[in-house]
Amino acid sequence: MIKSVVEKLRSLRGLFAIDPATRITVYSGSQLLQKYSQYLGFIAKCDVKKFNDGKLYEVKINQANSFGIDILSYVMDRVEEINKTNKEIASLEKQIGGLEKKLSNLKFIEHASVETVEESKENLSQRKIELENQREKLEVLNDKNED
Repeated sequence: MIKSVVEKLRSLRGLFAIDPATRITVYSGSQLLQKYSQYLGFIAKCDVKKFNDGKLYEVKINQANSFGIDILSYVMDRVEEINKTNKEIASLEKQIGGLEKKLSNLKFIEHASVETVEESKENLSQRKIELENQREKLEVLNDKNED
C-alpha cells in the first residue's frame, strides 16, 4: 500500500505540475500512513498529518485507506494551469474523436493488422483515462477559483 501512496503522490505532482523538490503535506487518518510517515517523508517528500477541516483533494488508495491534499496550495499559477488544462482537454477530445472514428470504420478494421487495431484500442483507452484525469484536475482548479 505504501508503494501505491508514493505512486499516487508522484502522479499528482505531475498532473498538477508541482515541483518534485517541493515538500507537500498529506492528511490521513490511516494508522499505516502515520506509521510510515518518516519513510514517506524521505521517499515522497511529504509530511503526513491527521485530517483537517479544510478543502482537501481526496485520493483513495483502497477501500479502507485514503489521504487528502490541499493540492491547490502547491499550484503556482492557477489561471495558467486552468488554461493549460483546457487546452489539454480539447486536444484529448480531438484525439479521442479521431480514434473512435478510425475504430468505427469497418474498412480500417478489415484491412489493418490485429496488432494495429489493438494498439488503436489501447491508445483510445489511455486517452480516455487522461481525459478523465484532466477533467478532474480542472474541476479541482475551478472549485478553488469559486471561493
